[in-house]
Order: sequence, then structure tokens, then C-alpha cells
Amino acid sequence: MSGYALHPEAFANLEEIWEFIAQDDIESADGVISDIFDAIRSLVNFPRQGTRRPDLTSQPLRFKRVRDYLIVYAPDEKPLWIVAVMHGRRKSPGYGSYPQRKGNGVTPAINLTESPPAASRPPFSVGSTCCCCTPGSVACPR
Repeated sequence: MSGYALHPEAFANLEEIWEFIAQDDIESADGVISDIFDAIRSLVNFPRQGTRRPDLTSQPLRFKRVRDYLIVYAPDEKPLWIVAVMHGRRKSPGYGSYPQRKGNGVTPAINLTESPPAASRPPFSVGSTCCCCTPGSVACPR
């Protein structure tokens, strides 16, 4: 299996980022989320491109900067495991142990069959697909 999976916290982080930026400019919010998903997709093929941060964690996590945000991910997991997306200036919650997948590793990190009501979700909601997304994966914002 290839691709990526978002930990529920990472998905919540993306929703918060979108909602915060969208208060001022929806197009900018869409652009930031689009850039983050573009970076995540590039990490799938080249998971070692991010940097280790021994000052933040001793775990085998890597960090990829996109605009003012850091994508925190486990490069050795298949599919690529996105642990969190946080503002680069946010105080790290500490990743002494990162959230693990449950079950046999095939179970999705989030329930892909449930989606919040359309009026309350950003454009990259769970379960939606587009021309560049793999069916059954967390969709990109396009």
C-alpha cells in the first residue's frame, strides 16, 4: 500500500488552519491547504526529504516546512503517516511517542465513510475525491 494517511489530530489541525485563515480570506485558506497537500504528496515518493528534529523528539519523525507550517510525519510507515500539521512558531506538544496506528496497519487512521455536514467543513473533507486523488484516501482540496 502506498499513499498517505492522516492521524485524526493532523486532520483536525488542517481544519483549524483552514478555519483560522478563512476568517480573513477563503482563497488564501484554500491555497495554504493546497500547498500542504502538495507537500504531503511529494513526501510519499521521497519521505526522507524532511528533516529530523532531535530538539523536539527522539522518535523517528521528520518535519517538512510548508509556508509557516510544519508537517510532522513518520517516514518509515506505509502508507506515509502524517502525525500533525502545526504552525512553525507553535510550541511543540512534544513527540516523545507519536500516535500509532491501531490494528494491522491497514485500518485507516480516520473514518473515511463519515463526513461532517457540508456547511461546517473546509473543502478538503474526508470522503471527497477529485481528479488527482486516490478513491478511498483523504482527498486534497481541489
